[in-house]
Parts: sequence; C-alpha cells; structure tokens
Amino acid sequence: MSCTSLKNNKSDMFTSTDLVGVWVQTGEVPLGREVCAGAIKVINPDHTFYLIWNTQGENFVSFDRRTTDKPFIGLHGTYKLGKKDGEFRSYTEHIIKSAFYSSVNGTESELKYKMIDKNTMLLMYHIKSSGEVGREVWKRITPL
Repeated sequence: MSCTSLKNNKSDMFTSTDLVGVWVQTGEVPLGREVCAGAIKVINPDHTFYLIWNTQGENFVSFDRRTTDKPFIGLHGTYKLGKKDGEFRSYTEHIIKSAFYSSVNGTESELKYKMIDKNTMLLMYHIKSSGEVGREVWKRITPL
C-alpha cells in the first residue's frame, strides 16, 4: 500500500468519538487499588484490540511482579459491541492471548463504558475472583 492510498483511506481511528481509538489508562475510580496507569489500549475499527504495557513508567505495577525493560503487548483479542443502556454501552472482549494469565486465553469479558467527554472514557467490569466492580478511566490519545 502506498503512502498516497493510506492518506486517502481515512480511518475511524482518527475521527472516532466513541470506543474506537488509542487510549491510555489514567487511573481507577475510586483510587486506592494498584493500577497499571500508563497502559495503552488500542481499539481498532476492525473489532480487534490489544493492550500495551509500558513497564518503564514509575507508576507501572505488574500483575505478577514480572519486570522487563521495554513495553510489550500484554493482551490481544477481538470485541463485539452490545446494547446501550442509559449512559453506558456494553461490549464483549474475546481474549485471544494474555501474556500474564494463560487461564483467560479464549475467554470472554463483559464490559460497559461511558464517554465522559469525547476523549475520556469510564470503563467498568466485574472482577470474577472478588465480585467487585472494576472502574478505570481512560484518555484518548489524539493526533497532533
């Protein structure tokens, strides 16, 4: 594919005001639990996603205390949008491969999200092991 065809083939990645985009995790609500602030989630228009962990940041906390000197793709899969319910819309992530927990490979996770503004998302999900509801704040990385 030439640079010209790429330029003429605009992607929703740069114009989306919804789920599609490149996101950086900025925290959890309520704060207090360990969080991988600085994680980057790429949600593509073709219904694939991947999660990049940047272990070089001082805020990074590895789930199993593994360390590495470079960012890596920690999780990837596909997603399917669900119904809108009030302010929230559901979606399902099908996890193809996790670098941390092989037990989640091939599983699905139900999530809900709400756009706080066009570049801020509140993501919610149930933590099966504890029964808690996880709440994460993600900010869209925008083009210059």
